Amino acid sequence: MDFNRILSYNAFLNFIVGERGVGKSYGAKKYLFKHFLKTGKKFVYIRRYKAELEEATMKDKTGIFFEQLQNDSVVEGHTFKNNNKTCFIDNKVCGYFYTLSTAVITKSSTFTDVDVIIFDEFLIAKGNYHYIPREVYHFLEFIESVGRLKDIKIFCLANAISENNPYFREFNLTLPYNSEFKTFKNGLICLWYVKNEKYRKAKKESKFGKLIDGTNYGKYAIENEFLQDSKTFIKKKTKKAKYRFTICMVNKNYGVYIDNDLNEMFISNKVDENNPLKVTLNFEAHSEYNLYIRKRSNLLFRMLTEYYYSSKLFFENTKIKNDVLSDLLKYLT
Repeated sequence: MDFNRILSYNAFLNFIVGERGVGKSYGAKKYLFKHFLKTGKKFVYIRRYKAELEEATMKDKTGIFFEQLQNDSVVEGHTFKNNNKTCFIDNKVCGYFYTLSTAVITKSSTFTDVDVIIFDEFLIAKGNYHYIPREVYHFLEFIESVGRLKDIKIFCLANAISENNPYFREFNLTLPYNSEFKTFKNGLICLWYVKNEKYRKAKKESKFGKLIDGTNYGKYAIENEFLQDSKTFIKKKTKKAKYRFTICMVNKNYGVYIDNDLNEMFISNKVDENNPLKVTLNFEAHSEYNLYIRKRSNLLFRMLTEYYYSSKLFFENTKIKNDVLSDLLKYLT
């Protein structure tokens, strides 16, 4: 994949989400190689945990970071190698390797000539690995340590795991509609939701593609649909639904509507700013302007849970569903 496409947006923070094998890591490494040869500027490559980093850079204790590029013309006439902390091109230091869990304690003097950060696999599937506590905060701390007041670029790469993740929530990111790209915060952030139709067609026609055709994994691995985002209980509010109250999240508010005829509750992006009844299930979003509800004795909390348990609670889209349920289910499980 061609990084020039996202570079043309000149964003500070870039999120690239694509199906498995589409070339995210390859494209990133090719960009880093060419960027160093052209500018002499270095990079920092981050993985979340030590085991992930070692697998990506020192498999079998052999430096393999740029190994993917060995047949690419960009490396012709050049040498490359790496140890477990540092990467070299033509025997010159070109980059550094860190784990996010320890990167925040690193001294900023190391990063004088660094102007690119790559965070690979920033999204996690449910399993043995977990997001670290206050992860986005630590990631931003590291960005500040590297960048200070310099003009740097950050690229976060991942497969389509789930829209319900700390990065999408922190920056209120949503997927582009009828496009591969969407910008936020006046162009400071760019999200590239990769759609390589040629690659998808070739993958569908392979034996493995035929094996997973029609499965949830196939939708994830080929169609780039988010693996862990169920489409159940996604429904637009009805015309008869009346506004009841506002749910306040950390970076977003949602409107709660009820259709008494259908006995259904809907949670929507459409908010009545004049409605004084505002509540939150998230302590971090609690303020002097809303009520913090989490006790079963609270009328609004009971209302939410009763609609949920009776399968009458619906959401306008998967982002709203993931946001609200991530708080509500803490008190129901």
